[in-house]
Amino acid sequence: LTYVVRPPGDWPGCADEIFLCAVGAGEHGSCGGDHDRELVRQWACSAPGYLDSRMFGVRRMYIQGSDRSSWPPRWGFDPEGAVTTLSAVPTMFLGLYAFRAHWASQDSLASLCHWLLLGALLTVCGLALSPLVPLNKQLWSPSYGLLTGGVATLLNAIFFGLVDSDAMYPARAMTVTGFLRRLFAPLQWLGANAIIFFVLSDCCGWASHLLGGISWGLPSKDKNVIAWFQNTVLMRWLHLSEHCSGTFDSCAPAVMAFVLVELAFWVAVCCMLHRRGVFWKI
Repeated sequence: LTYVVRPPGDWPGCADEIFLCAVGAGEHGSCGGDHDRELVRQWACSAPGYLDSRMFGVRRMYIQGSDRSSWPPRWGFDPEGAVTTLSAVPTMFLGLYAFRAHWASQDSLASLCHWLLLGALLTVCGLALSPLVPLNKQLWSPSYGLLTGGVATLLNAIFFGLVDSDAMYPARAMTVTGFLRRLFAPLQWLGANAIIFFVLSDCCGWASHLLGGISWGLPSKDKNVIAWFQNTVLMRWLHLSEHCSGTFDSCAPAVMAFVLVELAFWVAVCCMLHRRGVFWKI
């Protein structure tokens, strides 16, 4: 669907000049040209954007635009629309297949070899396909799905071999595997509550949205808990502003520090939930 279907020539998203639209107060907004033109053109003139817009309507799309600099939007794109979601489904089934393969064999060595061969095959296929079908996360292209699925399978095999396959090693190696299990425990905590981590962390942004709502003046985007931590604690108190010029968003050391602090916080939360036996499942 992504690379065989082509939007028709009169589709507004494929016009020579395209604009992004932002919803304003009420049902109206504005359309302008201040954007990354190449990236927006990939969204606008894509099969997923065209098909989703036809199925659900332009006004229900996450990203909306027009071929005119005036309201209303005439094309749309949703990175989590029906077409891109269908493309991502095989990756989920790959994870299910990897588990079922191990469950069926109950042999650590056989499972490890199976995952290594499968991961290597998928990775090679993804890389070989990428010159014809470019790697594209927003569209979840076949090459991207194959490559990420292969790398994930290889990583699963590596961690399984290092941490979970005690039966493969002699008794004297148990000390090493025990140390590795403790070393990689944070990954286990995050994985056991991956849904909570995804929804509440910046991957989805719910926690940031709630904390950003705790403000004490205008403009609220500059006077809230998160902005205070970023600009005051990281930039001023820890002097990270000395390593760059400009605002927090353009200061790589401060952004990296914020990401590490946020990651450490969610590791601690997931550790507490793991020890209490609390797991959020669907």
